[in-house]
Amino acid sequence: PSDLFDRILKAQGHPLGAAGLDAEEKAVKAHLKVYQEQEKRQQAERQQAPARGRGGPYRSR
Repeated sequence: PSDLFDRILKAQGHPLGAAGLDAEEKAVKAHLKVYQEQEKRQQAERQQAPARGRGGPYRSR
């Protein structure tokens, strides 16, 4: 939670006022949550995937 005085100053500078600032923060938090879920999923997939060495039997010389 940010400082109340800081929020008031930000709301005054925002084109839509306090309501616009709240809506914008809500959208950013929702986007962040989606991003974090994607990161968790990708990390789990990377851990499950078998580690492949560089090259292999089909590596050209």
